Amino acid sequence: MQVVNPNRNYLNKQSKFVSVQGIDVHYRTEGSGPDLVMIHGAFASLHTFEAWVEHFKKSYRVTTLDLPGFGYTGAHPQKKYDIATYILFFDEFFDKLNIKESILAGNSLGGMICWEYALVNQTRIKKLILIDAAGFVTKWPIPLPFLLVKNIFFRTILKFWMPKFVLEKSVNDVYHDKSKITPEIVARYHELFIQEGNHLAFADFVRQKIMDNSDRLHKLAVPTLILWGKQDKWIPVRIGSLFANSIPNSELIIYDKCGHIPMEEIPEQSIIDVEIFLRN
Repeated sequence: MQVVNPNRNYLNKQSKFVSVQGIDVHYRTEGSGPDLVMIHGAFASLHTFEAWVEHFKKSYRVTTLDLPGFGYTGAHPQKKYDIATYILFFDEFFDKLNIKESILAGNSLGGMICWEYALVNQTRIKKLILIDAAGFVTKWPIPLPFLLVKNIFFRTILKFWMPKFVLEKSVNDVYHDKSKITPEIVARYHELFIQEGNHLAFADFVRQKIMDNSDRLHKLAVPTLILWGKQDKWIPVRIGSLFANSIPNSELIIYDKCGHIPMEEIPEQSIIDVEIFLRN
């Protein structure tokens, strides 16, 4: 399928845009109460948290967003996708939305952004929820879609065409229970990934040098819940144990028969555990 111009199929009445670092950032804010911010991972968008938002907006002001390079937010004008830039991005984003103190929840890349941000902004973060979070990056193999984009031949093809099979494989990899993968889910991942500029932004993202401060996690004083799918093919469950052993005030919950995105694959079960953590 050819890379297409932006469509509006996945916007809704809660969708808004705010300028951050010169980018029109797509975000949604729903409910009222303490601030709860949810950050998606690579290949994804804010839609991955929709089940969580539906539940937690009853008690919290829930904010989700499309990270630069993903969803309706689109590419960063300076092609900067390193962690230091993300930290500055969220400083500005929080200021624009008047979020002074929040609970942060993040999956995969979003999880890494959460704990890296908390390391330098602990006074702004009340609690952390890390869902199959990236970290300890030298201790697990790079997933195939990321390896493909690192290949110069594939990157050249990517300038003109995004093979749908790459997105289909990615969705199959992050779900353990394949019966839960519907054509609509695959279409959403694919159509949002091929929004104008996103495919090239992902290539720029993969080429960024990863700053990994996992050796500083012992300095986190923020109460942290760590959720992990036992059958995660992208970031193995043993990495969840490394997080739990490194963060002093943390709890690890491992879900059997679950992959890389528990909030999307098993929303009901993961919501219960998060609710208990937030109320304690």
